[in-house]
Amino acid sequence: MTIPLLVVKLLTRSLKADPPSRVVSVTSVSNGEAYHPEGIRPETWKVVGAEEENLPPWYEDGTSYGQSKLANILFAKEYARKMQG
Repeated sequence: MTIPLLVVKLLTRSLKADPPSRVVSVTSVSNGEAYHPEGIRPETWKVVGAEEENLPPWYEDGTSYGQSKLANILFAKEYARKMQG
């Protein structure tokens, strides 16, 4: 579980109890750099701490960053949907 997801999960009860509350998810137009048409390919994620020389030849930083920004958007939309009402 990622840190932002954990924080939101831990705060959800408090957010519901004290409306109007907000969760802000920061992203950028770089989400357009994610893979098309599928958007996210988990098999292409870099292992944290992997040395540069150990990365697969198809790994591309910009596309990976785009996937992370797209994931922020998808998380925010799904969280907003679940919190409706």
